[in-house]
Amino acid sequence: MYIAVGLTISLFILSMYYSHDFGSVVKDKLSMRPVEGMKFASNPESSPNLVAGVIPYHPSLNSVTVEKPAAIQSVLQQRKFPSMKGTASSADFQALMEFAATQPNPTPIQRKKLTPEEKEAEKLKRQQMRKEQAKKLEEERSQSRMNDHKDKDGDSNSVAVAASSVTCQKSFEPTCKIYPYIRFWNKQFYSEDCYESPLRPANKHNTPLHQQKYVVFEPDRGGWNNIRMAAETAIIFAHASGRTLVLPAAARWYLLDKSKNATDNISSFSKFFDLRRLKESMTMITTEDFLQNVATIPGFMKKPIQPNEDISSYLKRLQKLWDYYEAACYTEEWEPGKQFIGFNLSLTNPGLYGTFDTNPHTNKRYRAMVAHGRKLRPYDEQLHSQPVIYFPGDYRNTHRILTHFYSYLYWEDPHVERIYRRIVRDRLHYHDSIFCAASVLVHAIHADASHMSDKPIQSIKKAHRLTLGGNTNEDATYFAMHIRRGDFQYRETKLSAQEIVDNTFHLLDPNITKLLYISTDEQDKSFFEPFTKGPFTVKFLKNYLNEDQMKQIVPDFSMNHIGMIEQVVCANAHTFIGTPFSTFTGYITRMRGKYLGPK
Repeated sequence: MYIAVGLTISLFILSMYYSHDFGSVVKDKLSMRPVEGMKFASNPESSPNLVAGVIPYHPSLNSVTVEKPAAIQSVLQQRKFPSMKGTASSADFQALMEFAATQPNPTPIQRKKLTPEEKEAEKLKRQQMRKEQAKKLEEERSQSRMNDHKDKDGDSNSVAVAASSVTCQKSFEPTCKIYPYIRFWNKQFYSEDCYESPLRPANKHNTPLHQQKYVVFEPDRGGWNNIRMAAETAIIFAHASGRTLVLPAAARWYLLDKSKNATDNISSFSKFFDLRRLKESMTMITTEDFLQNVATIPGFMKKPIQPNEDISSYLKRLQKLWDYYEAACYTEEWEPGKQFIGFNLSLTNPGLYGTFDTNPHTNKRYRAMVAHGRKLRPYDEQLHSQPVIYFPGDYRNTHRILTHFYSYLYWEDPHVERIYRRIVRDRLHYHDSIFCAASVLVHAIHADASHMSDKPIQSIKKAHRLTLGGNTNEDATYFAMHIRRGDFQYRETKLSAQEIVDNTFHLLDPNITKLLYISTDEQDKSFFEPFTKGPFTVKFLKNYLNEDQMKQIVPDFSMNHIGMIEQVVCANAHTFIGTPFSTFTGYITRMRGKYLGPK
């Protein structure tokens, strides 16, 4: 009964907090960095209505993770509020209050007062218990990894993590100076981070070309972040299926033509990603190598290229190349909105391709993937038998893989799924030069914000141990917005400046900072006049650096990197507000979610 009354009071206080719009406030880096008045939930699922597992905290609440006694559960069920998920109505809590009022007063628990010696003994006992638990957990994890590393000819048939035989660098030192606040990836790699697919050929460096399998893909025909999303999906698919990735030929990409230097306007993935980090655990070749040495193998593809055919014609007229891939390679209606591809390569039962737990009631990860009627498309022997798989990048929604890799590729083993998420975080991020240029800009904004207030520039010595970020309630910081205006297809998001101000300024506290950085494609800066009438000083990229200045600091800088640099800047703001449906905003949000641990 004592628990019931305590639970009732806690639920009542929580209802008061849930009545506020915390869901909209915590949509940004507040979910990544400690902010006064907020507390982190150890399990994000314990606060399903709030972003990133952040929950309202009040000093009178010792914990928000409570167990429901049977009596309370009964009342909750009667009120049709059985799961405690969602925002409770006042009637729900009134019912609990009435129930608690009928219960007898609890008898206070008498606790024995311990002597200092007994307190010290209890403390040592708890420390020893924690050490033993940690040791046991590490032994279990170690044994699990050892079992995973055994191939199907060993003591078990598990083929999950084949990293034990992989030799890879322990770290990649930055090629230029990166401001520590903005680096979110692990500096040092571990053997498991060098994971190789069990489908990759064992003799990977000497496997004949006709015995390898390949993935070819066309870069998406949208803007950079559409290109990046589709590329991530194709790259991780190739990695998971043990296939050689054929890198698309260099070409002009939509909107990436802002540099004065014409050669900078010819884009390739190596200009934006450091592919060295990926090449340690997967094989990559160029389009030229593929056309000359693979596509010409008789009988290998449905339509081989003739030995005397001019390969350069495919590279000069890329539509000819995409048409050739369509005719010569295996493709299907990939349809990310209707299906997702599943990998199950880590089963202990015989065979490389296992079945899936498709019970949505017991498998929460699978339940999330089949939302909105999507179907599982297993990566099976039939799909693996195809020598070359092609992902188009045109505007056919039935074939275009404009989707997030983590929502389209599914691993039955959650451990392998986490490995792939780390691979993307640590090995498939922007080039050092982009982060170095962003470092200069972020430091300049911090200095500017410091001049506007009496707050010091953020000090690395004061960095928070979990986020590497400074205390944004004490040190100089900034707010950021992304406002998409130009060619954006979702016209319902094109609000007037005054509407944006009315909708968002209540989320920005001028006591934290008065500097508002705006990343936008709006060319008419008079559009932002309503922003300047409030308590904030509005700044844009041009207020800090131009192309010539940036090139002096970062020699590899290109104007085509501006969008990526501004994404990093927005990702490091105290509070960020973006544009709905924008993949530019989406990647900022994803980067913000990665600033979670010591790097």
